[in-house]
Amino acid sequence: MIRIPSAGGYDKLVYVPLKDGEYTQGANINLNQGIKEEDLVIVKTYACGVNYADVCIRWGLYESAKKFVGWPITPGFEFSGEIESKGENVKEFEIGQKVFGLSLFGAYSTRIRVPKQQIFKLPEKLDKYEAAGFLTVALTAWYGMFELARPRAGGKILVHSAAGGVGSMLVQLAKIAGCHVVGVVGASHKVDIVKQLGEFT
Repeated sequence: MIRIPSAGGYDKLVYVPLKDGEYTQGANINLNQGIKEEDLVIVKTYACGVNYADVCIRWGLYESAKKFVGWPITPGFEFSGEIESKGENVKEFEIGQKVFGLSLFGAYSTRIRVPKQQIFKLPEKLDKYEAAGFLTVALTAWYGMFELARPRAGGKILVHSAAGGVGSMLVQLAKIAGCHVVGVVGASHKVDIVKQLGEFT
């Protein structure tokens, strides 16, 4: 696993090998939020996603990380892998099944334990590396678009940082929703990246 002992630069990222039987787990498990042992799965990870939020954790600026975990911390919100073990209530997944999922920190690890509702079957069209970097930006964009903004087909959407992770996902979701999208990028070399996501202004 990767641990960060205190706030700072890249040099604060420290590799700590897990012992046999060890794993990281999300803060929501540690906080005793009514999650049952029988609903947990342990995933042997293939890869983890790296997000801007992880950089903010390393800088010491991510408030939830300080509140729910503190130092040292293993960052990471998303991963892909295969199920190594599972609780008796986990009927929808099998040992050895390929999955991708989310965690409330702790995903920079070779093995992670999460509740069953935080993992999904790995789709055939996503390889294990793509899947590891998909869920955080996708669900953030989906929530913002369809739970908060609720656009109508034919509406106009302005997306800032349209070439970034969440921004590029917002562009694609808005196009799927039948909206006219205007994208803003921070540099001219990013224009073509966004244009590849569909017809554009």
